[in-house]
Amino acid sequence: SYSMLLTKVGARKEAIKRLSHLPENNDANIYLAYTYMNQWEYRKAYDLLKKVSQLLETDYKKSVVQLNLAACCLILNNGH
Repeated sequence: SYSMLLTKVGARKEAIKRLSHLPENNDANIYLAYTYMNQWEYRKAYDLLKKVSQLLETDYKKSVVQLNLAACCLILNNGH
């Protein structure tokens, strides 16, 4: 998505702005969580990923989200 490309080139604020204004959906929330992770905002990312993880239907996406949830937990539990 365009917003993920914005994140990759460092335009994270613009990516967050665009993703936050999209209708609520799993993909937008996943991209938004990844953008937060790129900004070291793991609490925000964790909350979004936790919400999305309960709604996903495909095993692959669920596994990717759970892996990123684990990364968030690792960072949050270590006080970073």
